[in-house]
Amino acid sequence: AVVSTQSTGGAKEVERLIRAPQEAVQQKALLCLGAYCLNNVNIQNELTENIPELCDFLKSEYVKSLTKCTVAATLSSMCDNNKKNQDKVREHGGLGEAVRLLQSTESSGIPHKVFLNLISAIVSSNTASQTEVLIKYPNLVEILLDLLSHPPAPQLLPFITNTVVELCKKNPKLQQKFFKANIIAYLIEALEPPAAVDDTIYNCLYVLASLWKLKKYRSKIQKQFVHLKLPDKLRLYIATSRKREIKALASQIEQSMEKRPMSHTL
Repeated sequence: AVVSTQSTGGAKEVERLIRAPQEAVQQKALLCLGAYCLNNVNIQNELTENIPELCDFLKSEYVKSLTKCTVAATLSSMCDNNKKNQDKVREHGGLGEAVRLLQSTESSGIPHKVFLNLISAIVSSNTASQTEVLIKYPNLVEILLDLLSHPPAPQLLPFITNTVVELCKKNPKLQQKFFKANIIAYLIEALEPPAAVDDTIYNCLYVLASLWKLKKYRSKIQKQFVHLKLPDKLRLYIATSRKREIKALASQIEQSMEKRPMSHTL
């Protein structure tokens, strides 16, 4: 039966099916719950009580990989712009397990995508989750850099770079950690065709603009920008991009660099 995704009662009807012994039923129920939660804070909050059990599914050695992917997708929907649920998933080990699964998963696009999305959803605008990455899972930076340099599939680049965006957003400590890991070179490389779809371009420019705010390292950052020919790419996007957001970010970086001319040659 199809139940309206606006109905909290309907979500509750599906909720019991996530414990079904048949894997196919369980997966369909999880997908349905994820659909209920999209852009609906009321239903997200109604289903918060299921988060500990879903995190246990994610961590269990008896749950199959495909089901774990579906669980991760459902948790992502439950955490979308919902700090209460983000915190609940983090407190029950969901963030750490998502990092572990991202690192250990086989070279396949779908698992990487769902675990990247879950990490992004948990850390988005959530200082406590960003801090937990710094303290408990600093290896996530290296995992993302490795994926950025050798993505299992080119179409994963928007998801990889979006995870970097959510980690760096308003967090100078993580910005600094990514800078020291030499992410600038990877981001500027990702701006090259054919990898550079609009989402990837926007994400890369967003992170580069965030790193520029690290005044302590600005001279080094500017040297890298110039050496890797970022100004040429910025002028190209300002002139040719059809996306207003991309034009704005490219202009912002270009104008900031022009206000601080190089004091000496490379």
